[in-house]
Amino acid sequence: MFAVTERETLRGVGEFGLIEELKKIANTGVRTLVGIGDDAAVIESPREDRLLLFTTDMLVEGTHFDLARATPYQVGWKAIGCSLSDIAAMGGTPVAAVVSLGAPAGCAVAFCRELYRGINDLARRFGCDIAGGDTVGTPGGLILSVAMLGEVERAHLVRRSGARPGDGAWVTGSLGGALAGTHLSFIPRIEEARFLVAHAPVTAMMDLSDGLGSDLYRMAGASGVGFRIEAGMIPIDRAAVGRVGPRDALRHALYDGEDFELLFTASPSCDERSLAAEFSKSFTCGITRIGTVIERGGGIVLAGDGGETPLDEGGFSHYGTR
Repeated sequence: MFAVTERETLRGVGEFGLIEELKKIANTGVRTLVGIGDDAAVIESPREDRLLLFTTDMLVEGTHFDLARATPYQVGWKAIGCSLSDIAAMGGTPVAAVVSLGAPAGCAVAFCRELYRGINDLARRFGCDIAGGDTVGTPGGLILSVAMLGEVERAHLVRRSGARPGDGAWVTGSLGGALAGTHLSFIPRIEEARFLVAHAPVTAMMDLSDGLGSDLYRMAGASGVGFRIEAGMIPIDRAAVGRVGPRDALRHALYDGEDFELLFTASPSCDERSLAAEFSKSFTCGITRIGTVIERGGGIVLAGDGGETPLDEGGFSHYGTR
């Protein structure tokens, strides 16, 4: 259809290169306060003290799930969970979602029922209505698409772009758990995020869907900063350590993706010990400071026993390159 060089293909530009190209032609008006490039779009609301959040996620069989290893209930849970995680990353709460399903004609009705039971169970947990959707046939393979509307108080909105040098870099929970299957049963950090935006001087936040080694670069780019990450402080999922040992588990924690934890930064005014203690009173996942925001020229470095080394950019990529 188009005569192009390899550099002009999706493999050549990568997922985020494509996003930058689409941003140039996307039509947005004055009501869209934040468009392409964050965990969710931010839109003006009729309520003066609130803003609307709008996000969408698509899951494709063979890319995001394997039906030989995941039940239809787990696939549905994950599908709605991805969008709930995006709403959490902006400091908000979900309102309603529409779910679109593409499935082959031979797919069992009972399978679809289990799929939607997983969707509904997790949505109900966070008070999110399933307001509709669409169904289409596919020549083979399953596709699930979720579009979700949420809301957030103007004072509590957090974006990826607010990190500043001197801020602490933190994560919720532990990383690398996808190796042990946690990506099929994770609990979106809606309540944890709401606590953080209300009780901590959070300056930037995003969810960890592609891997810490990728998402740090997304936040750094949006904020115009660098990061110094302490390898020994990264909380690694115990099951991952048990399976592959500490060294390989760190690699999984950095690059596997689909942890759906929160990466956030907090200003130097944060009473870190008090924040961690108060957080632990309400939530079992815990929070951990893993490093510091530095000037952009410092890049993103990983500090360990052998000193500091540049952190390779990596993680999940839809088109096989960054």
